[in-house]
Amino acid sequence: ERYKNVVRHWEIWNEPDLDGFWGGYWGENGLVTGSGKANPGEYMELLKAGYAGAKDADPSAFVMTAGVSGAACMQDYQFDFIRAMYAQGAAEHSDALAVHPYALPRGPEFKSCERKLAGLRRLMAANGDAQKPIWFTETGWIGSGVLPASYAVRANVILAGVPHGGPIFYYNLRDSDTTKPDQQYGILRMDYTPKVAYGAYAAMTNMLEDAEFVAKWDLPAALRAYAFQRGSDCVVVAWNAADESVVLPTNLPERVIVHDLMGNATTHRAGIELGAAPIYLVVPEGVKLADVRRLLTDAQLPPPPLWAEGGTAMQSFEAEGWRCTLTLGQEFPGAQGELVRDTSTFRGGRSAARLSGDFEAGGGYIGLMETFPAPVALKAIRFWVKTASVDGVGLRLVDVTGQTHQWHLVLKETTDWQPVELHDLVSPHGHWGGVADGRWHGQASAMSILLTNTSILDGGKNATVWLDTAEVAP
Repeated sequence: ERYKNVVRHWEIWNEPDLDGFWGGYWGENGLVTGSGKANPGEYMELLKAGYAGAKDADPSAFVMTAGVSGAACMQDYQFDFIRAMYAQGAAEHSDALAVHPYALPRGPEFKSCERKLAGLRRLMAANGDAQKPIWFTETGWIGSGVLPASYAVRANVILAGVPHGGPIFYYNLRDSDTTKPDQQYGILRMDYTPKVAYGAYAAMTNMLEDAEFVAKWDLPAALRAYAFQRGSDCVVVAWNAADESVVLPTNLPERVIVHDLMGNATTHRAGIELGAAPIYLVVPEGVKLADVRRLLTDAQLPPPPLWAEGGTAMQSFEAEGWRCTLTLGQEFPGAQGELVRDTSTFRGGRSAARLSGDFEAGGGYIGLMETFPAPVALKAIRFWVKTASVDGVGLRLVDVTGQTHQWHLVLKETTDWQPVELHDLVSPHGHWGGVADGRWHGQASAMSILLTNTSILDGGKNATVWLDTAEVAP
C-alpha cells in the first residue's frame, strides 16, 4: 500500500530453489550456512501471501514468482521446483513466471537455452498457463573481453525471441569484488570504468529500441540470425555460435548498413565476416529480406574433414566390432542405464548402439565407453545420433598420455538421424589426468559418448539416444 503509486511490478523472493536463498545464507567460499533447505511448499505459502497482500493493497499490481536459479540455463531440479509450485497453486497466484536463464561459461547456444525455455512453456501450458509471460529477471556473463560481451548480446537477442517473453534484466551494473570471479558480472569494473560489455549492451539497446521480434532464420551449421522490425526497417542480428569467423560470399545489397558489436557502421560491402560477435544488418524498406537471408545461408563455411570410409577407424556399432561397455558415472551415484546393440533402429549397416538413462534416483551421466585395440590418429571426429529426448551429448577422448578431454556437443532440434561433428580437439570444455595440460596429444586410446541429466528435455529424468558410425579424419 505504501508503494502502490511508485511500484507496480513485484517479484516475490529470489531463487527459492537454492538452499542459500531459502532458510540459509551464502557464507565464505560459496558455502551455505543455516539449516533451511529449498522447499517449494514453503515458498508457495509465501507467494500466496505476497500475491494476496499486493492485490489487496493495489488491484493493479503485477505479481510474479521468484526467479528460479539458472545454472545451465534450466536444469532438472529447477523444472522439478516449478512443477511443485504449479501443483500447489502457482497459476492462480502469479501474473508472470520469472526465471534466471544463465548459460555460463560459454554462449547461450551451448546450453540450448531456447529448447529449455520451450520445455518450460510446455510445462506452463500443461498447467493452464500457456499465455502467461516469462520474465527474465537475471542473466549475465563473467569477464571483461569481447567474448563475454558477445555472449551477453546473443543471450538478450535469443530471449527477445521467446514467445510471450517479458523484460530481460541484465546482472549486473558493476563488479563487486576484484578477486572473486563470481562477483565480476558487471558491465562496469569496480572503479566504474566500462568493460566491452558496457558499449555492446548500449549498442544493442540502441539498435533494437522499439523493435519487435519477427523470426529466427534457419541457417547452416552454427550460424544464427534473428530478424526484428524497427519502424520501416528490419534489423537482422547475426553471428556464428561456433565462435569462429566465416565470410559472406558476395556483396551486401547496396542500401543495407552493417553495424558491429559496438554499433559502429561500416561502408564495406564485401568480405563481411560473421564470428562470435554479433553484427547488425539494417535492411531498409524496399530491400528484399530474402536476398539478405540468401547471403547468410551462402556464407563460406570451413570445408568439412575428409572422413574415413565406413566408420571402421573407430566404431561402426556392428556385431563384428562391438567393444562398447556401459558406465554409470560412479562419481555421481544414482544413475541407472542400459546399453544394447539395437538391430531395429540404425542408420547404416545392421545395428546401432542404444543408450538409455534413468536419473530418478540422481546421478550425473551414463555413457558408452570403448578402449581401442590400438591408438587412433585423428584431427576430427563425427558420429551419428538419433533422439527425441536430449538437446546435447557429451564426448570424452583419452589421448596417448592418459589425459581425458571432454566436450559438450549440441544437437539440432530433429528426431531424425543427425551428424555430430567435432573439428577442434585443441579446445576441450574440460580436461584431467595424464599430462593435464589441456592440449591434444595426437592419438586417441579411448572414447566415451555420454548422456547427461542436464541435457534431458523438459527437465525429464529418463532419456534414450541411438548412436551409429563413429568416423575420424586423421
